[in-house]
Amino acid sequence: MSRNNSRKTKKKKLIPLCSIGIIMLAIFWFAFSRQTDAHGYFLSSDMKEIYYMSEDGSKEVITANDYDKFNLLVSPERELLGYFQSLHQFGEDDYKRNTVDEEAYWNNYIGLFVVGARGENFPKEIYRGDNKVRAWEWIDDSRVIIYRSCGSPCDSYSIVNTNGYVLQKPDMLGLGHELSPDKKWLTGYASWPGEIGVRVRNIDTGEEHAFIRTHGKAYQYADYIKALWSDDNRLLAVVNKKEG
Repeated sequence: MSRNNSRKTKKKKLIPLCSIGIIMLAIFWFAFSRQTDAHGYFLSSDMKEIYYMSEDGSKEVITANDYDKFNLLVSPERELLGYFQSLHQFGEDDYKRNTVDEEAYWNNYIGLFVVGARGENFPKEIYRGDNKVRAWEWIDDSRVIIYRSCGSPCDSYSIVNTNGYVLQKPDMLGLGHELSPDKKWLTGYASWPGEIGVRVRNIDTGEEHAFIRTHGKAYQYADYIKALWSDDNRLLAVVNKKEG
């Protein structure tokens, strides 16, 4: 009887331990997945450095300069990493302490850096922007597009290559922008009095098409506009939704 009771006791203890292990694994995976792009690269918990985790669980340091980083993205061919990096550290070059000019501080606020996917070369700054730069994405392994807020509502975009050469100076196609799945067309959303809809522009040729309703006022038609591309990128659906 005592042995049976002992076995039952061990089983009862084993179940909670397994549950704790599963919970801890889930927590780790959740934390890891929030910072990774699904190719093994992730930001440290303090968002300072980039690491690579291999299939065997070993970890490699890709960067080591102690500056805040975010928007980590791997290039389509997985040869390069790109990320935004703050150009100021806490307490460093603080315009409030009169160590630098306030305008210079905000105009040199963020940099877009690229580095070899396994850290085989030094990070290279290919774009520098102010505190209104909001996002970026890869077009291909040689080009990126950067989005910048220019007011409310207002949104502009620029295209640069991985050597830092500007291919497209800041331009505005709509109040918001996004690339098609094949990265060939840029969608610009129009939502102001007299116009509602989208414009699309081929980023290589400049070919442009408009899907705009020009009569009436924007608020009469939609509070939400979304462009949806077909899987083969040949068809475009424009959704205009009126809330309420």
